[in-house]
Amino acid sequence: MHKLQFLGASGALALVLLPPVATPRPSSPARSTIPFDAVSMTIELNSTDADAGVILFSDTESRLRHLTIQDPSGNVVYEMTSSDAVGLGLTEMQNETAEPDIQTAFDAYPEGDYTFTGEAFDGTILSSVAHLSHTMPAAPVVSRPEDGAVLSLHDVRVRWALDPAIDHYWIEIEQEDPPVNFTMQLQPGVHDFEIPSQLLRRGASYVAGVGAVAVGGNTTVSEVEFETR
Repeated sequence: MHKLQFLGASGALALVLLPPVATPRPSSPARSTIPFDAVSMTIELNSTDADAGVILFSDTESRLRHLTIQDPSGNVVYEMTSSDAVGLGLTEMQNETAEPDIQTAFDAYPEGDYTFTGEAFDGTILSSVAHLSHTMPAAPVVSRPEDGAVLSLHDVRVRWALDPAIDHYWIEIEQEDPPVNFTMQLQPGVHDFEIPSQLLRRGASYVAGVGAVAVGGNTTVSEVEFETR
């Protein structure tokens, strides 16, 4: 309490106690909010194996210590925390769910807007929205090679029908032993690809996959198996 002294009418000294004046506290600086450089929610369907996975992606130059993704109803479907000792954080994240049948993937991840919220080590808040569509592109119709074909490793060309509704295609070559995993995105309109012989060896089995990518990013893949002689 503050004390205040004064002389009364009789000349006597009077003492009055007054409440202290509150000292205003400095306000906390408002934390800035910025968008991510990129966010996306897409579905990849393997039409040959009849399975599908949801791919979650975000990218930023901020060093994130925490990231959540909420579905259209506000439920958290993904959460990440970085706890490294020096605060390196994470800047780019890509995860894929398990690959059940397509309807199970649809049920787990409803169509709509997904909110990405991040907190950087410097306190910056990041927020962006990605739209997930359940519209899938048609499966590529591969005309060459035929499934199970035996080919010269110097003449392995993959060809498929061009769908004008597709944004672009990618091609993937896989082998289990020894491991081979080659993927290349193709320019729009390209619908055939000759596999470099350097990727192949004689007497081996391979899987060639062709991915049809829609404008929104959803992808449908067709696969064929072939052997080299």
